Amino acid sequence: MMQIRLFGDPAAKGEEIPIQTIRLDIQLEAQNELLVHEPSLDVVCDFVDGKAFGNAFGIALRSISGWWVVKSALIRNTKGLDWHGPSAQDAWATIDSLFEILQANTDWKHWEIDSNARVVLVGHSNGGQGAWYLASRYPDRVVGVIPAAAYIKSQAYIPWTMSRSAHYTDPALRAILDSSLTPDDNDLHLSNLVDIPVLAVHGGNDTNVPVWHSREYVSILKTLGAKNASIREVPNEDHWFSSVFDNEQVQGFLETLLVTEPRSPRSPKDFTLTVSDPRASGTLHGWKVESLIFPGRLALLRVKIDEAGSAQVIVSNVHSFSLDRCLSVCKSVQIGASLIPISSERSGIIRFNPDGAGWTIADPVKGPQEKHPPARLQSILSSNGPISFIISNDTNSRELSIALRLAHDLQIFHRLDSGILRESEVQVHLQDGRLPSGNLVFIGKQSSAFPRTLLSEKRTPFEIKGNVLELNGQVLDDPNTGL
Repeated sequence: MMQIRLFGDPAAKGEEIPIQTIRLDIQLEAQNELLVHEPSLDVVCDFVDGKAFGNAFGIALRSISGWWVVKSALIRNTKGLDWHGPSAQDAWATIDSLFEILQANTDWKHWEIDSNARVVLVGHSNGGQGAWYLASRYPDRVVGVIPAAAYIKSQAYIPWTMSRSAHYTDPALRAILDSSLTPDDNDLHLSNLVDIPVLAVHGGNDTNVPVWHSREYVSILKTLGAKNASIREVPNEDHWFSSVFDNEQVQGFLETLLVTEPRSPRSPKDFTLTVSDPRASGTLHGWKVESLIFPGRLALLRVKIDEAGSAQVIVSNVHSFSLDRCLSVCKSVQIGASLIPISSERSGIIRFNPDGAGWTIADPVKGPQEKHPPARLQSILSSNGPISFIISNDTNSRELSIALRLAHDLQIFHRLDSGILRESEVQVHLQDGRLPSGNLVFIGKQSSAFPRTLLSEKRTPFEIKGNVLELNGQVLDDPNTGL
């Protein structure tokens, strides 16, 4: 259960907008967002890193009418999981919630938004980094970006080169750690922002996040071919200053985005989609990477569309991809030796799968091949419900202690709900087909009944033979094994 407050501007449409407090259930667990309707904005997302902007943001928007401002000041905790993973879900859930609220109130029909409304992302410090993250992972949902004092990624903000472990770590093992952080690396995904207007703002004397972070962001974008990426570097200013957003340049940039920018989707003829985690990535001009050949490595989908409407596609580390016909109306897709015609009558989402030496359109009846593609362990935090820790029926205080500490940490550091269940309780739910909606974590031995029952359904490549866990036939009996 959450509470959302909506504030109206009586002069926005020449009539009063109701001011109400609404309580509602949100499946994606969005918490503590403040949705503010100003005389300004369709949707602008304002990400705040534990700091109240006061009027600095609103003043810069006074002359723009007909848009909603969504202020997500604290999501999960003060750092918001850096606006990644579950916090990214929460951020988009605020927009979905606003749509549902406006749909449910007939008095607010004048101010309703589209179900998949495009947004302007605005943020400062960690919130600025979050704006870069959300824009580069979900580019089709973004009109423009104004990130202020944003860092590139955690390794650039606090370099590992000065850590003690850097002097001892095997480079091959360090590469595994680096790969686990790839989904968080904003600079690796900047090809997705080449066609999106960006205005980075940074103080020239920032003693927290050095200004070179924003310089590098914009430099990389321009190298990739961006035509509308720029930086406002303010001399002698530190990390935060009152005119970060309250200035003529930001005002003019917003007016261009919200007034003169066409509301229809962009349709460039040549672009590259970069993806590291398909489950935490959206579409670029309607194209989406659905699954990877090698999880943990970057995937590239290069698209060139000619004047006749034929798309030439080049893929790297892409196992399957899709095309949303609502956002792209190409007449055929050429990928390698495969030329795939697309009927003008075909609508919805078209999925492409490898077929022998070529590619083909997937059978929509069969659906996606991978319901749960491989991902890093952190992805378990992105759950549709509370995370359930399942312990054996034995009165083993060690298992319960582990579960209690994990549940405590999830609440303290991530504001994630969780529960602890005995194996016997879950077995009943398993037989009735009523498993908890969230992700499940089992703490116990292979000999327990629950993991055996679950793995016997062949939902994963894991199985238990005797008392030994196997992955694709390979025995996993080393106490030091980690997956």
